[in-house]
Amino acid sequence: VALGTFRAREMATRRLLGASRAGIILKLLAESLLMTTVCFALGLLLSYAVMPVFNEVFRVAQLGFDMRIAFTWQNVCIYVLLILIVSAIAGLVPALILSRFKPIDVVKGELRSRNKMVFSKVFIFIQCFITMALLVVSFVYATQYRKMVNLPLGVDVTDVYYLYGPYAHHELDPAVDALKQLPCVEQVGKCDDHPGMLYEWVTIPTEDSEEWEAVNAAGEHAVMQGGLTTKKCICTREAFEVYAFTIVRDFHREGEKVAWLTEGLVEQLHLNPADPQLTEEQMQCMGVTTVGGIVKDFRGSFYRDDPCFVSVQEDWFESMTAYYKSLAIKTIGNHSAAEKAILECMHKTLDEAWGVYKEPHLKGYVNDLWASALGSSL
Repeated sequence: VALGTFRAREMATRRLLGASRAGIILKLLAESLLMTTVCFALGLLLSYAVMPVFNEVFRVAQLGFDMRIAFTWQNVCIYVLLILIVSAIAGLVPALILSRFKPIDVVKGELRSRNKMVFSKVFIFIQCFITMALLVVSFVYATQYRKMVNLPLGVDVTDVYYLYGPYAHHELDPAVDALKQLPCVEQVGKCDDHPGMLYEWVTIPTEDSEEWEAVNAAGEHAVMQGGLTTKKCICTREAFEVYAFTIVRDFHREGEKVAWLTEGLVEQLHLNPADPQLTEEQMQCMGVTTVGGIVKDFRGSFYRDDPCFVSVQEDWFESMTAYYKSLAIKTIGNHSAAEKAILECMHKTLDEAWGVYKEPHLKGYVNDLWASALGSSL
């Protein structure tokens, strides 16, 4: 459409050679229909290819719908209708404008002088503006994506394989023993989440915490207390070592649920780094019995930079009804070979021990999971 006036001399020559006005319009419509059909087909194929990435990146499933390209007869009818509408507009607009002028005016250059600046350049500006806007948005998104993927986790998880599934503690015991026998496995620990993807929120009361009254789902009145919001990583001592948290201070304290505070959390709670003392209320809210030491800050999420802490405990995994447990596995050697060996071992061991194998909900190396959570296909 934008370049329609550039063909004015061609159309004027056709008119001078005997072509009718209707013939010129039909010619432009036919060209527009062909071009629109080809471009629409290419655009449709490209959309079909990138739609899974689009759905993953923008989390459309969380909004209650799933965008997809479907080739049902209803959709095909819509596609055809869109092609006809676009081609009609793209063909009629320049055709009607060109047909308003006499061929002799075009030959003299009067169309170019009167209409080129107003018609062509406006449309050329619009399409250039849209193109530049999309390029800038794509560049900003890609840059931000790479920045988030490359954010330091604060722990060394280069060779750590994470496996999460509908498992209870007792179901994983045979698998853990079998995994430890694999040549590609260095250490195995049980956990709930992994750094970068922690889901358990904890509110720690502080001296300036406010209280308010709220009504729960049962209609009962309860006093709620605010405080510092943090995230909690629950794991066994083996998983603590697998994740390689950098220990800043070790107080050598033992307990059922030992808290390892991050430096950022100690600072925000205004604790003494040499000997951080939590109140009974704080330890109760955090679900710990003592402070075992301080570790360097690590990320609990790639979206937020909240302070975190680790709870090293064993009893969390002992409940026969506590499902959805995870494993942190330190591997050696080639990642692909190690992953294949781990999954085969899990399948064989769980099938033999319990007569059924339950597929993990999430599996992969932590760095890969970190990237895929942000849309790894980009």
